[in-house]
Amino acid sequence: MEKDTRKNNQITAVIVCHNGGKKVLRTIKSLTGQTLPVDILVVDNGSSDGSADRIRRHFPRVLVLPVETNTGYCHGANSGLFAVRTEYALLVDQDILCGRNMARALYECALAHPDCYAVQARIMSEKEPGRVLTCGRQYSAFGRAYDLRSRGTKHVFAPVGAALYSMKALEEIGLFDERHYRGLHEVDLGYRALLLSGRSAVFEERAVGRLQDTEADPSSEGYARTLDAGNNLYLLYKNMPRGQQILNAPFLGAAKLWEEFSREGKDFREEIRRGRDRGRYLIARSLESDLMRSEGASVSRGTLEEETGLEASDQKFADIYPLYLGGRIYFSPDLYGNAVRVQKRLMEACPGALKEALEKKDGEKV
Repeated sequence: MEKDTRKNNQITAVIVCHNGGKKVLRTIKSLTGQTLPVDILVVDNGSSDGSADRIRRHFPRVLVLPVETNTGYCHGANSGLFAVRTEYALLVDQDILCGRNMARALYECALAHPDCYAVQARIMSEKEPGRVLTCGRQYSAFGRAYDLRSRGTKHVFAPVGAALYSMKALEEIGLFDERHYRGLHEVDLGYRALLLSGRSAVFEERAVGRLQDTEADPSSEGYARTLDAGNNLYLLYKNMPRGQQILNAPFLGAAKLWEEFSREGKDFREEIRRGRDRGRYLIARSLESDLMRSEGASVSRGTLEEETGLEASDQKFADIYPLYLGGRIYFSPDLYGNAVRVQKRLMEACPGALKEALEKKDGEKV
C-alpha cells in the first residue's frame, strides 16, 4: 500500500480473513473496482490454506497483516482498525462481494449523518439476486438480536456484513470487546455507542453487497449458539443499567422460557447451558477489572484464552493478549436521555424479534 495512496483516500477497507480461499480473493477484487477508491488491509487470522500468500501474489498493493493463529473476529478486526490511518474504516466480511458504488454510497451517507458512528450496507444473496439477507441487526427488550430485512428502515442497532465506521467515533466509544471472541460483538458496540454518546448506525440502501454462499455450516451452528448465549449475558451485564434490567425483566424472562421450551433436544439445551456458564465467567472477569478500576488500582489483562473463557486451540492463542476490552457502563444522570433512547429502540424491536421466533418455530414443524 503506497503512502501517497493512503494520504489521498478517505477509506480503508478492512477484511478479517480466516481460510478465505477463493472467496476472499473475489471480495478483494470487488473492492479494487470501487468508484470511490479505497485502501485495502487484510488481517490474515491464522489461515492454514495459504490465503495470505495468494492475496500477496494476486494483489501486491494490498497490505496483509498476518496473525499467527485464529484469535477470533473481534481481535482480528481490532488489529486492522489499529492500523487504519484514514478517516473511515470499511469493515467487510471475507465472503461479501461489494457493489462498485458501495464505498461511495456509504461515504456520502456518512457525510450526511455526521452524528452516526457507522453506515450499514444492504446485504443480498449472490445465488438469489432478489433476496435481502440483512439491512443490519436489531436488538430487542427480549435480549435477542435479529437481522432486519426491510429496506424501508433508516436506523439500525448494529451493522453487520459490510459497514463504514467513523474512526473518530470509535475513538470515543471504543472498539470490539475481545471477550466476545465473535458473536453479538457488533450489538455490544452499537449498545455502547447509543448509551455513551447517543450515536447510532444508519442504513444506506444504495450500498449493496452480496454474500457469496448463503448455506451455513451445520457443524458450526452449535458452537455459534454457545458463544451467543454467553456473549448475551455478558452484553446485558455491561450495558443495561439496573433500572432498565428491572423494567425489561418480564421480556428477558419470557425469552428465557421460550428458549427452554420451544425446542427439543439435549444437544441444544447443553449448548445453551455451556454458553451461560461461559457468560457468567465473562461477567466475573469484567467485574474484577471494573472493581479494581473504580478503586484506582492498575488493571492487568489476561491472555485471550483467559479473557474469552475459551480453551486454546494452540499455544499461540494462549500467548496472545487482547487489544481492547470493554467494561461495565455505570449509570449516571447525564446518561438518562440516552438510556431512554435505548429503551425506546429495544421496545420498537420487540415485534420483529417475536415474528422471527415464531417463523423459526413454524420452520421446525415443517
